[in-house]
Amino acid sequence: MRKKTLNISNELGLHIRAASKLVQVASRYASEITLTYQQRTIRAKNIMEVITLAVPCGAEVVLKVFGEDEQEAFAAMLDLIENNLI
Repeated sequence: MRKKTLNISNELGLHIRAASKLVQVASRYASEITLTYQQRTIRAKNIMEVITLAVPCGAEVVLKVFGEDEQEAFAAMLDLIENNLI
């Protein structure tokens, strides 16, 4: 399992477009991918869960990736989040 605390620096936080991009990238991988914000953990492949997590700009989230392609999935998710979800 890979795990890292990240800062959401997109000025709109995890708004609909950013959430959609996050789900799109996460869905490419077989691994289980989760985000935790304020003690609530959601599956990153589920658009409704990502949107209702309501992560604002500047918030810290914990990214966890576990599975057969976790190295590639973790790298892709890090790249996406560290580049402001674009």
